[in-house]
Amino acid sequence: MLGLFDLRKWYLDCVDEEGNAAIAYWARLRWRYIEIYYSSISVNGLERASLRRCEEPRIDGAALSWRSASMKALESPIRRRLFESPEGVVDWWCEMPRAEAEIAGVRGAGYAEVLRMTVPPWKLPIDELRWGRFLGHQTSVIWIDWRGAAPQTVVFRNGNSVAGASVSDDEVHLSDATLRFDRARELQDRAIGNAIPLLRWLLPRRVRDARERKWCGRGTLDGAGGWAVHEIVTFGAP
Repeated sequence: MLGLFDLRKWYLDCVDEEGNAAIAYWARLRWRYIEIYYSSISVNGLERASLRRCEEPRIDGAALSWRSASMKALESPIRRRLFESPEGVVDWWCEMPRAEAEIAGVRGAGYAEVLRMTVPPWKLPIDELRWGRFLGHQTSVIWIDWRGAAPQTVVFRNGNSVAGASVSDDEVHLSDATLRFDRARELQDRAIGNAIPLLRWLLPRRVRDARERKWCGRGTLDGAGGWAVHEIVTFGAP
């Protein structure tokens, strides 16, 4: 049907004790009369990507498997509807907030989520996105911070929603503690439209020119250390 938009996107990551970061994406976009698949695996920012059709990650109980990735969940899933309008919905399913993982030979603490969007991203009331995850040996903190016409901040600690939390570029303020993290290693800095050149000529400027910056760095919470993967996405003018 003309105007139909349906995006399903998996994001997986893993950071070892030395800070080596592996990130994997799988996505399928159905829009109007086209269907596009995308998959990629990167280690410390060096990426291999493909537009070939391939199977999406699979979960069987507490185990996830996909190509060069495997995970075993250490925390229960978190699911949240982030947005709903007559145009469609944005559903976020954090299938593995904290996991034992291996991606492309990197073994360590891992994370997995699925994003389902039936509303085109250029119709979302968002100007900036701050997202991240911090994993320690016994703890996890996950955050989503939308800024724009309909701001919202969603923060989970060990799978539990944290009311009144706030997010800045290098801190997440919880009710009784502050998570601090750095930007020691830049993993990505690119326009979203450059990730899949085929889409650059199809997407509105607001999305294709959006700047995505992602980092991996050390984090501390209550005196305990761990690794954070976090990003800031700044959307272009309408």
